[in-house]
Amino acid sequence: MISPNAQVQDGENDNNNTTSGGSNSSKGHVNVSATASTSEQVSGYSRPPLRIENGRFRVSAQRLMLASPYFESSLSNSWAEGTTLRARGHLDMVIYDFNPEAILYFLLIIHGLEARIPRMIPLQLLTDFAVLVDYFQAHDAVHIQMGLWISLLAPTIPIILCDDHVKWLCIAWTGRCNETFNHVARLIQRQSKIRIDALVLPIPDVILDSINQTRQNCLRYIIRELWTLIGEFLNGHKGCSFECQALYAGMLMRKLQAEGLFLPLPCRSFDGYSVENVMRFVSSVFFLHIGRRHCPSRAHCNFQDFVRPILDHAEKYASRVKGLGHYLNSAATVSQK
Repeated sequence: MISPNAQVQDGENDNNNTTSGGSNSSKGHVNVSATASTSEQVSGYSRPPLRIENGRFRVSAQRLMLASPYFESSLSNSWAEGTTLRARGHLDMVIYDFNPEAILYFLLIIHGLEARIPRMIPLQLLTDFAVLVDYFQAHDAVHIQMGLWISLLAPTIPIILCDDHVKWLCIAWTGRCNETFNHVARLIQRQSKIRIDALVLPIPDVILDSINQTRQNCLRYIIRELWTLIGEFLNGHKGCSFECQALYAGMLMRKLQAEGLFLPLPCRSFDGYSVENVMRFVSSVFFLHIGRRHCPSRAHCNFQDFVRPILDHAEKYASRVKGLGHYLNSAATVSQK
């Protein structure tokens, strides 16, 4: 819990208090005193207007308004907060439900005090920071610092799907980091078995729907092509003899049945199936072998030749990701309507 706003202290205490102001990582409320002035004169020089003492922040209203459309709107003359700010020269605000340490770093950035910010921060704190930035619509003001944090922390992204990937998707979206966004989105659509949940993080539904749609389309393609291959064996379009065609068709049907991909067919959403698992299954049928007695022309009927094009195309399909630019343009189009 952050105490009410207090008088500003001068001197070395500022540096110490900058660190202690963000030591509480629990979410509560933060009291912020916004002043109408853009700087303070102290001992003949101008200093940034951000002042911190035991978690109590005194900030520049102008810096807030320049960094955030949210504050630009709420502190304008058309709102009660803006009227109070103009009349009194300052305004006390309470910010609820955000990590105080994330708020501290946000205020340091928009006041040009990046030197006081750690070079690296933990994933959960970076996630909390991304949520705050999205809420205040301050993407442009912090994207450089977020890019630095992301670049240093990105090597720790797990290679097996877990809740951390949803956090990373939120971070990359908020930080406008296209490379990390594409990497995480690609991993999710390859390894997820259902539509992923945003975990109350501010990830637009269009992103989650697109990732899941690509997963479903890729699975639908693989299953359709395997069924088509069975039909080509049965119709005599593939294989070198009746025995060869019948055995390959039968073995492939048995394989599909064992994976739950034959009859009954999976539901259209393919819940419970991931692209990587099904592709691993397709790779396993490379080694179907019926013997020379049933396939006199084995060089012509190498089963890998029948399946490899399906797997290669599926690999390309699973790697397709709509970049940040697509979603940003879509969001801009929606906001203009």
